[in-house]
Amino acid sequence: MYTGQLNNKVLNNNEYSAHQVKLQSTPPNVILCTSYKCNMKCIFCVERGKEPDFSLDIDRNLFENKLGDIIEKATHVFFGGWGEILLSSEAEDFVDHLNNTIPEVTKSFTTDGSPLNRNLILKMLKSKYSLQIFSPYFRCFRSQINYSDRLF
Repeated sequence: MYTGQLNNKVLNNNEYSAHQVKLQSTPPNVILCTSYKCNMKCIFCVERGKEPDFSLDIDRNLFENKLGDIIEKATHVFFGGWGEILLSSEAEDFVDHLNNTIPEVTKSFTTDGSPLNRNLILKMLKSKYSLQIFSPYFRCFRSQINYSDRLF
């Protein structure tokens, strides 16, 4: 944890303990909606076919410009939304960008596991990541996921 995160965490804990309503600290956990196309076609999905394309420019122009200070002080940033963000053609560039801009922040992705490949996994191992693998079809991808153990 770097100084900005630590100072923010101490301030946040003090404000929370004092039951303050107006806080000077920023949230330790940030959730960003980074939607992309989905590969699952679940029959229960209300967003099927409506997912926007994710773009690294959106991250740089919207999230960083508007929330950069908050994201840098967070201890955990969740990248979620509809679809499978890691299927983006920019996924490896996005992970590189996150590794360079917020190396001390734990970055979380929800995924069905299908886009995980050797290059992406190796890039994620360079920083702090948490993957929540969720899929109604998880058994279909189990062999692929177990295969990743042999990639190293």
